[in-house]
Amino acid sequence: MDSRRHLGRIAEAAAARHLVTEGWSLVGRNVRVGRGELDLIVRRGDVLAFVEVKARRSTDYGTPEDAVDGRKRRQVARLAELWLAARPWALTGVSEVRFDIVAVDAAARDLDGVVHIITGGVALQNGVDHLRRQRKHAERQRDTCAAGAVRDDIR
Repeated sequence: MDSRRHLGRIAEAAAARHLVTEGWSLVGRNVRVGRGELDLIVRRGDVLAFVEVKARRSTDYGTPEDAVDGRKRRQVARLAELWLAARPWALTGVSEVRFDIVAVDAAARDLDGVVHIITGGVALQNGVDHLRRQRKHAERQRDTCAAGAVRDDIR
């Protein structure tokens, strides 16, 4: 395993430990969706978060969160929407879906002590609202079809 991949695995483990100690439940880790991957999926109460973990050995080329540009944010949002579309039950009891970044300073010896969480609650809400509207529409169509079938039986 190359050193960047190894650093990524260590950072993801540190991020997962940190989130669990903060009261989050781990829903998924390194979840493959199509050709992409969601680093962490966590839930606490009525909040579901898709977490991108970034680590840097130094800040010579920017902070870890600088590596999560608009393209990466859009990619994670799309992967999250696909994951949710395949698992509509995951939205049960959820009022907020968000995209968070966990930045890990890998220059420190104790990675658990240098985890920084950046929340971005708005990033995924539009996609989730769209999925909920689609699900409600499908339920209405199913109910309408079922009601039509009953009416045909009565005739």
